[in-house]
Amino acid sequence: MPLICKCGTYAATPSQVHHLTASAACHQNSSDNNNFSGAIPESLGNLSNLRELSMSRNNLQGDIPPSLGNCKILRSLNLAGNNLQGNIPPSLGNCKMLQFLDLSVNNLSGSLPPQVIGLSLVVFSIEKNNIHGRIPLSLCNATKLDIIDLGGNHLNGTIPHCLIAMASTLGVLDLSGNNIGGNVPNEFRKGCRLEMLDLCWNFLQGQIPRSLVNCKNLKLLDLENNQLKDTFPCELSALSQLQVLILKSNKFSGRIACSGEDSIWPLLQILNLASNCFSGEITSQFFPTRRSMMAGTKEMQLEPDELKYSSTLAGVSIQDLLTLTFKGNDFELQKIPKIFTSIDLSNNAFHGEIPRELGNLNALIVLNLSHNSLSGNIPSSLGNLSELESLDLSCNALSGNIPRELVKLNFLEYLNLSFNKLGGPIPTSTQLQSFDASSYKGNPGLYGPPLTPRQAPGSIHPSMPSTSPDESQWGSNSQVEWMLRGAEVGLPVGLAIFIVPLLYFKRWRRWYCKHLDKLAMKILRGEDQARGRRTRRRSKRQQRQRF
Repeated sequence: MPLICKCGTYAATPSQVHHLTASAACHQNSSDNNNFSGAIPESLGNLSNLRELSMSRNNLQGDIPPSLGNCKILRSLNLAGNNLQGNIPPSLGNCKMLQFLDLSVNNLSGSLPPQVIGLSLVVFSIEKNNIHGRIPLSLCNATKLDIIDLGGNHLNGTIPHCLIAMASTLGVLDLSGNNIGGNVPNEFRKGCRLEMLDLCWNFLQGQIPRSLVNCKNLKLLDLENNQLKDTFPCELSALSQLQVLILKSNKFSGRIACSGEDSIWPLLQILNLASNCFSGEITSQFFPTRRSMMAGTKEMQLEPDELKYSSTLAGVSIQDLLTLTFKGNDFELQKIPKIFTSIDLSNNAFHGEIPRELGNLNALIVLNLSHNSLSGNIPSSLGNLSELESLDLSCNALSGNIPRELVKLNFLEYLNLSFNKLGGPIPTSTQLQSFDASSYKGNPGLYGPPLTPRQAPGSIHPSMPSTSPDESQWGSNSQVEWMLRGAEVGLPVGLAIFIVPLLYFKRWRRWYCKHLDKLAMKILRGEDQARGRRTRRRSKRQQRQRF
């Protein structure tokens, strides 16, 4: 398929593109997502009037031609999603009018040339490459920058203080997936415009900068998998626009109780505090007004939209990539739907009971409280979580029966109640029995499918109280249910065992008919003999009556 260079009404293939001269009125070249392969023609640098060049999501290989630096009025360069290699050419810094530069998702290497970052840049992304070295301070000179995405590289060093000072103009700062260490500078000033701050998967230490409270528009804060050592950041509760808070896999400790919990983060959709050292009880005050996790409220966005940031550059938006534990597996969430809600407090040291107020969050899709020290019963109110798809309460000290209200969770696809102290029967005739036995293992008191076929007849399960006289005579409701289910299964199976041989085996059919005839003759002969005896007795009685 030929590469078409759209220059107003002019079109050219790669074999023709080198004939385009500096006087050609070429304004736009858009060849996105066309499965093109090969190298980018060096002769594109001859198009001095080129304003936009977009070749994203193809199979282009080789180096980025340094000649593109000759396109003096180039405003937008998008080469994302290819297999480009080599270094980023410093000559791109000659494009003084360049506002949009996206080189993400390639195999580019080397350090980031300071010259590339021009003063006119609004969007700059080199995400998912192999760029190494320190973050160049020249980024701080590009005061028009709205989006900086350096995630998924091998950058090291520390976060420049001047980069944090730029938060007064930045909307998105993504430094995730690098080798950046040190502290996060506590220098977010008043008037901070940040909406997305992603620093996950680095080697950051220290505490969460409390000056983040100045970023009133912050919607996403992702600090997963660092070495932060801090307490729960209650000081950031004033961030009323926060929708995603991820502190997973750090060294946070202490309680998560905050004063004024009835108004903390009213729009929060995703809360992930997993794999830390948080302790204490999960307080009920933390959940009742989490209206963003309740269906039917104005805070709950029901349209199928995603959490994204729209840049000041027309037509440009960015979405953050999250890694969540969902249905027992880690998966990447490229788009964050506004209807996706999740609470993950797993792998901590929480104790006490599960607050029944969690049942108010009826728009919740993921609930993971596993690997803690929670005790008491599973609240029956969890049956109100009508949208729940994943429930993990494993590896705690929960006791009592599995509440039958959980059968109302019609969308539940993943359930893990293993390694607790639960007892009694697994609710029968429900989808709870469709889960694998591993969902219930490690609970010595539990019985019934899928763990065991049924309770042994006449036996009393050690975890259950002794039955009343009526129950001992007739059996428990569960036993009666299983007797009926056994009859339902046994009857058709028995008929099949008896009838199928008759249909397919001639010798069996003959044997059966022969013996059935004999049996019928015996019955009829016996009936005739009995009838004769009755007749003789009747005649004898009549004779006696005459005399």
